[in-house]
Amino acid sequence: MLKLVFFLIFLSPLCLINNMYWMVQILLFLISFVFLLMNNFMNYWSEISYFLGSDMLSYGLIMLSLWICSLMLL
Repeated sequence: MLKLVFFLIFLSPLCLINNMYWMVQILLFLISFVFLLMNNFMNYWSEISYFLGSDMLSYGLIMLSLWICSLMLL
C-alpha cells in the first residue's frame, strides 16, 4: 500500500504536463494489478490475511477505492 501511495505522489506532477493525465491514470490502474499479483503469490500473506479477516477481494476493493480517489484528486 505504501508503494502505491508513493507511486501516486511521484506521478502527480506528470499530470501538470499537457495531455499526460490519462497516461498517469492508466499507469496507476496497471500498477494496482501488479500489486494484486505480487500479493497473490505470497502464500504467507494470504494465510495472515484470512486470519485478520481480509481476503483478496477486499484488498482489491481497497486498491480500487484508492484509484477512484486518485481520479478525483488529480
